[in-house]
Amino acid sequence: MIEQEWLECDDIPKLLEYLIGRASSRKFRLFGCACCRRIWHLLVDERCWNAVGVAERYADGLATEEEMHLARKAMVQCRTETALRPGSPAVDSWAFAAAEAVLFDTPFWNPGAASRGAFTAAWTAAEAAWRGAGEEGPEAEARRQLPLFRDIFENPYRPGWVDPAWQTPQVITVAEAIYEERAFDQLPVLADAVEDAGCPDANLLEHLRGPGPHTRGCWPLNLLLGKE
Repeated sequence: MIEQEWLECDDIPKLLEYLIGRASSRKFRLFGCACCRRIWHLLVDERCWNAVGVAERYADGLATEEEMHLARKAMVQCRTETALRPGSPAVDSWAFAAAEAVLFDTPFWNPGAASRGAFTAAWTAAEAAWRGAGEEGPEAEARRQLPLFRDIFENPYRPGWVDPAWQTPQVITVAEAIYEERAFDQLPVLADAVEDAGCPDANLLEHLRGPGPHTRGCWPLNLLLGKE
């Protein structure tokens, strides 16, 4: 895939496959979580909410393997109960599958596992959105997921960088608050702070000031916070 193909491609599975070995498992996991948060209203069991929360914390090194194991166990039970419940709507099974997918394992010997986990979460979330709305097909939700993908995965042909001089105490304070509180509407404030610190990178500044959507894993925010 050449750069122009990357910029024009709207096929998420193809884009995820291309990123195998080029993007961190953290970003793959956070993309899956972002897809789940788009169908939050369909995750009608608190075990699903816990799964997504644990996965996000694990991506940032804040949850343990044991917490991941327990969350996976709870989601298996959740999906089993749903399958056995008479008259259970199909949307539940698809939505729960998305929440379970963000808990994927990433063995060191299988670099494609993270990408497949992200693909599964995105695909099952799209199916759930379609079945939950009953109007548009899953392709419509996949199109809505694409801006989240672009928010997390920067152009691999023109990777961003941050001069340590831009990471002033004010910049870091604002960036950490936005990340922790999911206050992505405050990203333009961060752009102003970074620009005041001397950042001339138009691409980085434009992304922070852009309409989004933005999510955890937003690539300029990642760079400023020193996250992979």
